[in-house]
Amino acid sequence: MNFGKIASPIASRLLVIAGFVFFSIAFVCAFVHSLTVFDSFSSASGAFLAAVIALLAVSALAMNRRVGKKAFIIIVPGVALALRLIWALLVDTPPSSDFLFMHNAALAAAKGDFSFASSDYYTSWAYQLGFTMYEALIVKLFGTPIIFLKVINVLWSTGTVALVYWTAGKAFNEFCGRAAAIAYAFYIPNIVMCSVLTNQHVSMFFFMLGCALLVHRGLTGKYSWLLIGLSFAIGHIMRPIGGVYIAALLVFVTVFRAFPWSLKRSGPLLAKTAGIVVVFYLLQATVSQSFIQRG
Repeated sequence: MNFGKIASPIASRLLVIAGFVFFSIAFVCAFVHSLTVFDSFSSASGAFLAAVIALLAVSALAMNRRVGKKAFIIIVPGVALALRLIWALLVDTPPSSDFLFMHNAALAAAKGDFSFASSDYYTSWAYQLGFTMYEALIVKLFGTPIIFLKVINVLWSTGTVALVYWTAGKAFNEFCGRAAAIAYAFYIPNIVMCSVLTNQHVSMFFFMLGCALLVHRGLTGKYSWLLIGLSFAIGHIMRPIGGVYIAALLVFVTVFRAFPWSLKRSGPLLAKTAGIVVVFYLLQATVSQSFIQRG
């Protein structure tokens, strides 16, 4: 699925312009923020120059056609896995703040003690229950050593690298897929956060899985709409930013699939889109009720 083939020329140009504006704003904001970290403007400029050189190196590697698709999908996620695993095993990052509170709650939940749910923390931030119960499940299955949670973080993050490659390559082309995968694989925050018990690893995997299914199978598959809705819903249960992806879904369907409008052609698309939204909210309501029933 190439966006240029399924959307009008105007929509394709708007997408390119929006992407350029977003990247420019992010770049400028990052540079301004770096001025508070480095000692001088020259130091910050040198760091950004190094980042640009690294970006060019990534582009060169992505353009190397001597590395086939099968080799690429083994090498890049493999290196990403090794880097994240080494960091998680060698760097001791004990839970603190919210992460410590949720981990202690997960340890209690694994023993059947749900009294933590009535604490001020969870009555104020009820959405943290989803990730807490996920941690409780891992503890129940593998035991209390925190390294198991960190290693599973590594697996979620590595899986996301493969999904980024799969999605960008299908949406645009092989070069874009490789460049995106390499950038995500070696993005330092993604590596160092694998040793932190944060919800972003699980949620990002499922959000990207929903995007990958949407780009690859679209809404033509018999059950693709159901799988997309489930993926977005699980990601949202872990980290409540699913509304952003639902909004992006609506824009995608409106601009790239249903345009130009035709009731005969657009009707089934809109029905399946509505199905995704229904599944998204229905799963959340089901999980919420199950938590309530368990106290």
